[in-house]
Amino acid sequence: MTLQDALRAYLDTSGESMRSLSLRAGLGAKAVADILSGKSRYPTPRTVAALTDATGTPLPAPEPEQRMTYAALFRALREGARDEAAAKQAERRISRLTWLLRNANWIAETTMVDRQAVIAFFAANTPATFGLKKSSYATYKYDILEVIDTATGRGRKRTIDDIAGPYRAIQDRVRQSDLPLDLKNNAGSFFVYLHDEGIAPGEITTDTLAAYFEHRLSVARTTEKTCRKHVKRVAALLARLTRDPDFAEYGFAAPPHPFPDTRDKFGISEATIAPLIAEFDRRVAPWVLGEMSRDGLSRAEFIAVLDRAVVEEDPRKARLQARKRARGKRSKDARRNEKLSESGFLLPNQQWSERTLATRRAQIVALAKALAAETGYVIDTLEDLTDPDVVEEAADILAEINAGEFPSSYVAVVLKTIRKIAVGLVGREAADLDALSELIEAHATDETAMSERNLAKLRAFTETQIGAFLDLSSKMLNDLNAEVDRRRRQQKRETGRRPARLEVYDRALAQRVMLVLAHDILLTRAPRRGNVTAIRLDWIRWREGCATIVVPSIGVKGRDGQDPDLLIPLGPAQSDLLRVFIDRIRAKALLDGDEENPFLFPIQDIGGSRRNQPYKALLDRLCREVHVRIGVRINPHLYRHLIGWIWLREDPDRLPEVQKLLGHKRLETTLKFYIALDESLALQRWQDHINERQKRPDRLRARLAA
Repeated sequence: MTLQDALRAYLDTSGESMRSLSLRAGLGAKAVADILSGKSRYPTPRTVAALTDATGTPLPAPEPEQRMTYAALFRALREGARDEAAAKQAERRISRLTWLLRNANWIAETTMVDRQAVIAFFAANTPATFGLKKSSYATYKYDILEVIDTATGRGRKRTIDDIAGPYRAIQDRVRQSDLPLDLKNNAGSFFVYLHDEGIAPGEITTDTLAAYFEHRLSVARTTEKTCRKHVKRVAALLARLTRDPDFAEYGFAAPPHPFPDTRDKFGISEATIAPLIAEFDRRVAPWVLGEMSRDGLSRAEFIAVLDRAVVEEDPRKARLQARKRARGKRSKDARRNEKLSESGFLLPNQQWSERTLATRRAQIVALAKALAAETGYVIDTLEDLTDPDVVEEAADILAEINAGEFPSSYVAVVLKTIRKIAVGLVGREAADLDALSELIEAHATDETAMSERNLAKLRAFTETQIGAFLDLSSKMLNDLNAEVDRRRRQQKRETGRRPARLEVYDRALAQRVMLVLAHDILLTRAPRRGNVTAIRLDWIRWREGCATIVVPSIGVKGRDGQDPDLLIPLGPAQSDLLRVFIDRIRAKALLDGDEENPFLFPIQDIGGSRRNQPYKALLDRLCREVHVRIGVRINPHLYRHLIGWIWLREDPDRLPEVQKLLGHKRLETTLKFYIALDESLALQRWQDHINERQKRPDRLRARLAA
């Protein structure tokens, strides 16, 4: 006898209603009805125990949930249709599921129905990914999850209104409290869970929170990440309730949440590797920034020594040296760089930026922690860090930890950093350097200059999405203008006066203008991330109404002071927008006290105290905008590849022009980036050729009637 059969038998003999039995058991009014209708095919053990006590009859536990493939789900939907209307509804649901399988690349016969995988699919994509409206995308998600929940017996999620007793009273008090709104909103579902499981406030433990997390995964229509965040906020709620005197009578426990600190996946403290990092900061950091030689001599001290040598030089010998230099046609900068290099200083094209230094430092920390966690060996010095035997073991561990779907050059990059330190700072022997070079080669990927991950993202762009990407500025401007008009209409309703367009601009709208400008600049020349965010107002030149941004060559990767500057010429429409932004809107984006900010895109760190800095997060926000509007996730650097690839899709013979667009010195560099795309481009051109030939009158292609 099943649980449903036992309940029906009890109701038939007792004459009690489903609602009455549910309430007498301390459950929601529809608890028994949901079990009998199949909406709640797998009630919790706590629910079964409550019904057992209320009926005085031992009730059987519900049958364990049976997993099924999508093909089995299709059969169940068709077999469950009792009439023509139900059959049509079943086919509509199957159509929705088929759409899901096609776009998720799942196979109906082998893929198991998994609601968390479905939720993750919808969270990872946007309506733009499939060319759908937001409402249609939401409808697809709702319908698909409704089918899955019905088929697997998950009924309506119980709410705080379905229970009575202490937790209902606590929730009422929470609603009247001054707790943050998100804690109030998170409390209800947790209190329902505690009520159903019979857990008192003082009995809550970390294990309780872990079990609640699993419960949320099974009933919520949100991603695992969102469920984890929800449970963390519940832990914060408990901490507040234990301190709040209004809730002291309940005796809430406040255990920590069950999730590890993701910032330290190795479980090794900073103190363990502190000696290594202290030496890195003391010796490596100033050396790679060009502030100090490998021997500890500061750049200022060295320049002073050179200046004294010039003053003390014999005038007759100085004239001879001058004639010699004139014959060799060597510049003063070249001679100084030679002396700097001989004295252990890194030249400008060998130095790291602050950003690169922070990245490399974090990689060294990860390598040292991974080795310590796996073997117990602690790297204390740079000498240890560059020991080939130590590096080999650490590199293997790091490679295993970072293994993923796509090959990664991460370990090879870390090894190159270590070899740079070994060569220029530690002074390792030739045999050790050869061993490090072999390790780099062993961990190098077979990819060209573009990773497989980025290649996959480029190939994911459809013709429609490419068109939307190129038209992104216009769409963002249209939405911005619509928002300005909406604010003007609203203020007129409130005040009786329609304000000028500029009057309704605030920092949020000014930031949206910055997004449009950043996209225009990236489309024009595809400069690197740092060259966009670092644009200064005095880099902009105007001629006949058009702007040209002149990026000094010293700040461009692969160029030095002897190379030409990087020019970014804007068209008339883009120049007009830039002029309006600088003259009328940019002031709206400035923070208090930042009126003298020299950058085109001023910092937007509202909560901080930094001033006179650029808006470094601008391109990250732009990439999120691309994802929302176009449906493809990209990163700021992929903008460069994407623009070059779009042009090459039109005509692969434009490689030299793409070279100029991206600012590469040599054609080989451009070719190295795009050679991996040659196959897909060639196949596309061949398919276009086939399609064109099949359109000829003498070549008819039959189409399947289905």
